[in-house]
Amino acid sequence: MSEELAALDPVMARLVTTHGPCPIPTAEAQSAYQSLFRSIVYQQLSGKAAGTILGRVLTKCGDADTAPDPAHFLAQSDDDMRACGLSRQKLAALRDLSQKRIDGIVPDSAEINHLPDADIIARLTAVRGVGQWTVEMYLMFTLGR
Repeated sequence: MSEELAALDPVMARLVTTHGPCPIPTAEAQSAYQSLFRSIVYQQLSGKAAGTILGRVLTKCGDADTAPDPAHFLAQSDDDMRACGLSRQKLAALRDLSQKRIDGIVPDSAEINHLPDADIIARLTAVRGVGQWTVEMYLMFTLGR
């Protein structure tokens, strides 16, 4: 990544020459669905509050380590998910994300690796509550682009 930036920008080239490469750590094990699920829960909340809510949702859905299966999440009642601390808006966004994963709009990990950034941005911003900035963070910190 550093070499690619150095080839594009003379300032970056000097920095890489002086300081060496600066790898960006990625979370490549997360799918787009998993990453966006987490991002939606964390939007506009403190890290501690969001972590607590996410933990409750994951526990209720039976998987305390990752995002729930989309169909399993959609089968949860609104009351149960609201009791976990999800606002109506976040619940609607997570339901939209889950349905769009089932419909194939949100690609799986195998497919997303072959898509250009513009296609990824277009497909993921189709999800309620997901904007370009969120997708760009996903591209950088999960896909390492």
